[in-house]
Amino acid sequence: MKLKILVITTILAVFIQQAAFAQREPYAVNFVRTGIEYYNKGDYDKAIKCFIVAKTAFEENGEQKHPLYLSTVDVLAKIYFDAGDYAKAEPYYLESKAIREKSYGKEHPSYMDIIIRLTQTYTFLEDYEKAIKYALEIKTLQEKTLGKEDPIYAETLDSLGILYANINNYDNAIHYYSEALNIREKALGKNNPDYIETLEKLGRLYLSLDDYANAERYFLELKTIQENQFGKNHKYYASNINNLGVVYLKTGDYVKAERCFAEAKTITQKKGKRDPDYLAALNNLGNLYSLTGNYKKSESCYLELKSTYEKMYGKNHPDYAVKLFDLGVLYSYMGNSSKTEKYFSEAKAVFEKLLGKENPSYITLLEQIGEVFNNMGNSAKAEQYFLEAKTIKEAQSK
Repeated sequence: MKLKILVITTILAVFIQQAAFAQREPYAVNFVRTGIEYYNKGDYDKAIKCFIVAKTAFEENGEQKHPLYLSTVDVLAKIYFDAGDYAKAEPYYLESKAIREKSYGKEHPSYMDIIIRLTQTYTFLEDYEKAIKYALEIKTLQEKTLGKEDPIYAETLDSLGILYANINNYDNAIHYYSEALNIREKALGKNNPDYIETLEKLGRLYLSLDDYANAERYFLELKTIQENQFGKNHKYYASNINNLGVVYLKTGDYVKAERCFAEAKTITQKKGKRDPDYLAALNNLGNLYSLTGNYKKSESCYLELKSTYEKMYGKNHPDYAVKLFDLGVLYSYMGNSSKTEKYFSEAKAVFEKLLGKENPSYITLLEQIGEVFNNMGNSAKAEQYFLEAKTIKEAQSK
């Protein structure tokens, strides 16, 4: 959600002038003034100390209704929020909310701003239930103050879609994304970035739910918009084409899938072979070729990925280890036992170092490797991996 940024230092300066003129609470006001000076210099630790002293002084004098008290609470919340210390920002936002609700009412813009901040705070804290609670409150208030066709209202709906997706409530996520999409289409048009963003979210969500018909529908609409707006050589177009390729891969339309992945690879290659979108397209091509029995092409893709990951991250990285495993599986399909064993052994060593032997993912890896060797008819090798997995599990159960 976007939040109107208050120029806190200016607001506080006005209040200071008023307070100094009235000669009230000079001790607290002086600390506010000093806090502002530190804030403007970027010395936030000292600013926090000053504002906390000022806040405490106001409270000891029973002056929580003083104009500077609320501003002090707000600036403390903002400093902690901007620093990413959301747990410390939370109580100040809650206090600000209570004061604003009592002083101004719930439909006041400053009250709604604080509710938005609370929604963001709880989102960052991954307390999605509370974030949803406040987002729904904002939705209700915006319905009254803005109406249901306002783009700002659509922004809240979009945020609710994200929050519900985070707690796996996909029906609600789709509902709010779809409602936001309709409002944005009418208010902003289909070429607006916010409309495009929601369109992509719906496509990705349907893809994750294996609803390939709807995923294809949204990705195709997105493709048309991006092609008209950016042309076919743009990174956004390439990313969407890659997603569309995944839809076709999942639905068994391998010709269309290859066309999409190859196009995405060609576009993104211009940005360099370490570009994430290029690597994603290359990996998808490797998976497609492996699935369709075109093992030589798959091998070429996987080896390039392995080499790139090694250069980018070194040999002790999950992406590198996963590619070693993929190569081991591929060589098993090709009947190359020595290379299968070589890459599985390397993958196992890296994962053991990264995860530790007692990690469930490491145990699953052992069982998967054992299954591959079993399918190759190498029962002795399969038993070796199965036995290691079994031994670890038995040790954990004791």
